[in-house]
Amino acid sequence: SSWPGSCGERTAPLLARPRVGSRPRAMPRALPLLALLACAAADGPQGLADRARESESERLVHIGNECHGQAYGPRCHGRGVLECSQGTTLSFAVCKAHEECERGACREAACARKDDGLWCHGGRVVECRAGKTEGARECGAHEECEVDQESTPSVASCQDICRRKGSGSYCEDGRAVACSENQVVKVSTCAFSQECKSISGSGLARAACEEKDCAGHASGTYCMHGGVVECRDLRGASLSKCPFYQECSEHSGSHGTARCVEKACDNKLDGWRCHGKHRVRCADSLTVDFEVCSNFTECGLFEGMVEPVCSLDGGGARALDMDAMQLPPG
Repeated sequence: SSWPGSCGERTAPLLARPRVGSRPRAMPRALPLLALLACAAADGPQGLADRARESESERLVHIGNECHGQAYGPRCHGRGVLECSQGTTLSFAVCKAHEECERGACREAACARKDDGLWCHGGRVVECRAGKTEGARECGAHEECEVDQESTPSVASCQDICRRKGSGSYCEDGRAVACSENQVVKVSTCAFSQECKSISGSGLARAACEEKDCAGHASGTYCMHGGVVECRDLRGASLSKCPFYQECSEHSGSHGTARCVEKACDNKLDGWRCHGKHRVRCADSLTVDFEVCSNFTECGLFEGMVEPVCSLDGGGARALDMDAMQLPPG
């Protein structure tokens, strides 16, 4: 996969890969290096990092060749069903909200073994009939599903979370919720560096979002939440996620100096290589381009290749170990 105007798109003619199922052919090493230099000059490190963050959701939901080494047929993978054939992934289907994967198929979960009526399932009100879900309603952010224990048939409904609380403020799912006369009057979502805490004292119940990450930290940058948190005046000022090819690191013996540093290409030879299930391109021990492999493919270097590709199985070629390909000491 590539992005309009990206390195992957601009160099596609130079780096054309063999179709899945065919044995990869070797390619001249000069072409990838020329393309690498062109991309590095055009995108720049900031453009590359921005593109990495834009593709983060695509990368995280990526389904690789989870059927590698598996026999023919369907199998469960998380909350979905994989269809496998001769060790390759043909398809992946996510089960519906009222279903769960069991024995290679999406099966009824919300209403299984339940009488007809309205029931709660995962923060939703579901209508059950003959053991099947006929309809559902999602409860709001300030609501919770509740079943009337004395009703027959079963009757569930979305109720205000303040319904059984006195006036005051409470912590609910990382938020400070203010209640008055058994109804929500205000919801305050805590910032990334805060947590909701109950405040002891007499009178009405009290809760508030209080600083957690930067409390007790001098102004500076620190590694938290998979990225760099800037603390300023004992409060979290910003959070910058590191691109997937980098990691957060603090200078040894120096607090408040965290930054994102190279991980995927550190001390690695120039050229394309695999990082996780995707491809990154290295130059001078830095990532200068990357490619998010499409669903059902993973990055791999196979016998007969000069560089790794996104593939189902490498066309049957033997997989090689890329971790051994790094710069010599000194």
